[in-house]
Amino acid sequence: DKTARVWKREQGRDNYENIQVLKGHSNYVEAVAVCTQTGNIVTGSWDKTARVWKREQGRDNYENIQVLEGHSDSVFAVAVCTQ
Repeated sequence: DKTARVWKREQGRDNYENIQVLKGHSNYVEAVAVCTQTGNIVTGSWDKTARVWKREQGRDNYENIQVLEGHSDSVFAVAVCTQ
C-alpha cells in the first residue's frame, strides 16, 4: 500500500498498537531498517528512493527528513550504521 507502519508494543503485554503510518513513497515499500540508538527509520521502495524518518525526541512521532534519490532500480535493502 506504499506505506510503512510503526507498531508499539504495549508494556508488559504481547499486544501491538499501530501508532503511525509513514506515507510518502509512490510505490511499494520493500525494506525497513531501524536505528536502535536514535529510533530513526529508513525505508526503501520500488519507487527507486530511500527515505529517512526522524523520530521526535521523547515522542512516538516520525517525520520524513530526507529522500535519497538517484537509484537506477528499486531499493530492496537498507541498513543503518550508528557510527
